[in-house]
Amino acid sequence: MKTNEDLQQDVEDALKWEPLLEAAEIGVAVKNGIVTLSGTVDNYLKKMQAEEAAKKVAGVTAVVETIDVKLPDSKARTDYDIAVDVVSALQDNWNIPADCVKVQVERGYVYLSGTLPWDYQREAAKRTIHDIEGVKEVVNLIHITSKESTPIDRQKVIDALLRHWSINANNIHVTVSGSTVILKGFVSSLYQKEEAEKVVWKAPGVTQVDNQLNIDFDFTNI
Repeated sequence: MKTNEDLQQDVEDALKWEPLLEAAEIGVAVKNGIVTLSGTVDNYLKKMQAEEAAKKVAGVTAVVETIDVKLPDSKARTDYDIAVDVVSALQDNWNIPADCVKVQVERGYVYLSGTLPWDYQREAAKRTIHDIEGVKEVVNLIHITSKESTPIDRQKVIDALLRHWSINANNIHVTVSGSTVILKGFVSSLYQKEEAEKVVWKAPGVTQVDNQLNIDFDFTNI
């Protein structure tokens, strides 16, 4: 069992453990297992690493991320400069089919759109531009349009969840509706909830995952 204060300390320690992050840059607040991250960093990669580090802490049920990205004036970049680098990075990533992703940049915010056949390609598109200087946020609007014609095999999805070392899949109920997989039940951490969704996205034919999993964790002093 953890108090809000215990969880806050655990998250702060997790942030300190990341070599790229400076603890003084990021503020942590906790209420009912929900972690709010605030502050200012000088690149988008730091922002993402802070969020990922917080999500992996046991007891975290959700992360509200309000971290700002602000480049020093000496390194200021135009949207055009950022767009050139984003397009180049996407073209160089062999995971992403050519000409499938559209890019729009506005005040450092990068909007990705288009259609791809697999979720791992959508995630690769986002990850490949994390460390581009000047990026403040990545809004991933890419849709998944599967070319798979056979129905989703529900049992294979269940088997894949059962194989995953970090997920207690016995508490997860899987439903298939067309090309959508619905997850219901309980897991013990936000990390497990997101891992379960990643497993499901690998099933052929999936175009949407409705992740309704609840996080079951004991708290005190809430």
